[in-house]
Amino acid sequence: MRIQKWQIHFLLLAICSAMLFVYLLGRDSREQVVLLYDLGTTMENSFEEAIRRYSLIWDTRKVVFSESTLESELESLSRQGFRIIIGPRNSCQAMVLAPLLEKFGLFAIAPAVTSPEVLRASNRIISLGVSDDYQVENIVEELIREEIGPLIIVKDVVNSIYTDYVVEGLVNALSETVIGVFEIESGFDLEIDAELLHRADAVFFVANPRQTAISLRRIASISRDIRFFASDYSEGPELSMFGGKEIEALIIYTFVYAENDIKQGDSLHRGVLNAIILADKLLSSERDLNQVFAEPGTLEFIGFENTVIKFNAEGFAELDMKGVKPNLSH
Repeated sequence: MRIQKWQIHFLLLAICSAMLFVYLLGRDSREQVVLLYDLGTTMENSFEEAIRRYSLIWDTRKVVFSESTLESELESLSRQGFRIIIGPRNSCQAMVLAPLLEKFGLFAIAPAVTSPEVLRASNRIISLGVSDDYQVENIVEELIREEIGPLIIVKDVVNSIYTDYVVEGLVNALSETVIGVFEIESGFDLEIDAELLHRADAVFFVANPRQTAISLRRIASISRDIRFFASDYSEGPELSMFGGKEIEALIIYTFVYAENDIKQGDSLHRGVLNAIILADKLLSSERDLNQVFAEPGTLEFIGFENTVIKFNAEGFAELDMKGVKPNLSH
């Protein structure tokens, strides 16, 4: 029997339609995850690395944090079926995000947010960071162990939800040691009297990587004998990019998931990797996300380095802190 040309065309069309249906079915069944990140951080590279490392076939979107466009972008993503966000980077951003999570039915796993105020603002966000209270307690213990003398604190005014809280805690605990607190926006705007610097034994930075690097270099050019310490907020590629060899003297108090994981990059990088693992666990399980995020104390999972990570009732990861040298491999 001779096959007509129209029959061949019809058969090819049917095959193509079937293939398209299978593709769309597979595409629609992929888990959907949003990365909410900052430019100039390790977040995007860490996200892509984790997707490759764990062979995840996800439908992903990357959104650079912008307060002016965040609501419209999240509304669009919610309509497309996205439910889980990896991010944001810091506490001020998370405070902006918090009411939008409820509004659009979304949930966020923050890699390093530390503000209790943020997690109290929404039961739709948990963090792979540790709380500010825990940070301050550990930092104070370490500074006392280091027998710190007169101390200057340099703080960022941009991420004020975090920096105000931490600096207040440090000043209250070390009131007899702190001889000055200086606010900066860029690092270039730091103004400390040379005489005060020569009196100081140490400087503690509660600032982002670029601010810390720029400020540290300026201080080191005036006082060579001063010691430098910082919170984990100072970690990131811009620290080595702008800091030069001077940052080798810096000690950063950061949270760690395992004995060796400080080799895995900065705390933000490690947080993103573990956030990806947790998101995969939640998306592949049948647990109700509303219940999981409302009762974070029941949540635990195995992160990279085979570390068991648990959360407290507030929604923060229960982790140890260490004083480490900056990661110069960025």
